[in-house]
Amino acid sequence: MLQTILNNFFSTDTEILTIMLEVSTHNKHPDHAKFRASDAGKCHRMRYWKRQGLADKRELTLELQMAMQTGNLLHAFVQYALGEMGVLFAAEMELEDDHRIGHLDALVKDDDKLILYDFKTVGGKQMYYLKQDERPKSEHVLQVMTYHQMYINTNGGPVEYQSIDECRIAYISRDTLEMLDLSIHPNNTFTVNADWEKLVGYWERQETPPMVSNNWECKYCPYNSTCMG
Repeated sequence: MLQTILNNFFSTDTEILTIMLEVSTHNKHPDHAKFRASDAGKCHRMRYWKRQGLADKRELTLELQMAMQTGNLLHAFVQYALGEMGVLFAAEMELEDDHRIGHLDALVKDDDKLILYDFKTVGGKQMYYLKQDERPKSEHVLQVMTYHQMYINTNGGPVEYQSIDECRIAYISRDTLEMLDLSIHPNNTFTVNADWEKLVGYWERQETPPMVSNNWECKYCPYNSTCMG
């Protein structure tokens, strides 16, 4: 669906004006007062330490910073194009409750349906495996379901509330710019509820969650040396 909208954008005689990147730029000094909705499904210990404000010891290599900025650029452009096509209901909408804060990427109006979209920029190798599986990563599903739940329960906001008809994740390859647009069905909420309830329980008891080894997640964790040490 997103690819069709973008194809229509490029086939329209429209001058691309200056794209504001601020809304899609990662905050270098995030507020640690609450858990980040975008961390749903990830290691409980990492999320617990992040909320405590434990210093990030990860080395931000040039490659990592370039990858992050590429993601920012792609997010900003997609949001810009959706706005130009008149289908963008909201972008970077802030969501917040007692323990969580986050921003959903976009709410898109298409054929009288309101669709919650989450955009994920990935490398070419990861895109290859995603296309083979034709299903999103489990932690990404939990993130989208978290946004969906928080949107439903939000009190007010910058846009008038409307029921969400569908949730989708659009994966965009940084290497080839190809897209994989997958639908999410946020009906079974048991997993996402269990994830957050367990984490909030640790927080309320001020109890550090146990270490759970995950080769891929641990490799890129900002608290790897603290945890393993």
